[in-house]
Amino acid sequence: MNIFSQRINKLLKKMSKENLDVAIITDEDNVYYFSGYYDYLHMEFGRPTILLVSQKKGTLLITPSIDENMAKSEAQVDRIVAWNDGLGDEWRVEFPSFLHNNTVGIELNSIPQVVKTYIKKIDAAIAGGDQSAAATAYNEAVPVIDRMADKGIIHKNKAARHKSRLNAAVKGMK
Repeated sequence: MNIFSQRINKLLKKMSKENLDVAIITDEDNVYYFSGYYDYLHMEFGRPTILLVSQKKGTLLITPSIDENMAKSEAQVDRIVAWNDGLGDEWRVEFPSFLHNNTVGIELNSIPQVVKTYIKKIDAAIAGGDQSAAATAYNEAVPVIDRMADKGIIHKNKAARHKSRLNAAVKGMK
């Protein structure tokens, strides 16, 4: 069993404990974490790549048609569906069968407000040129970001990336 299958199985067990039938995963880092697939250029252009994980139906990756070949070669999922801009219901076609009469878990796809507040403090200190204040704000932000990751509010890789970028910005002030 590969690492991505192990992660999906762990997610399914957690979903079972929480009485969830389906998980909708849209964050690109989390899609990669569970499937091994990053969409083209790893950027959001308003064309979602969505991973649906179902207790009954397995895994489904919905991706723009431009990324279909890459998805087929990289994604470790049960099924892949590609969609085209402006044709029919686009990416929405597969949703009803996965969501109908199911309890759905939705990924929190944004940074919680408390984390945004700390990041704003660091950014303000950097903009003001105050390295001491920026370092203090960074040191206050780290445990909050870690707590959010520990609680599953944001993915641990996303938390690490935010901490790394903030730390680099603070250290770059010298």
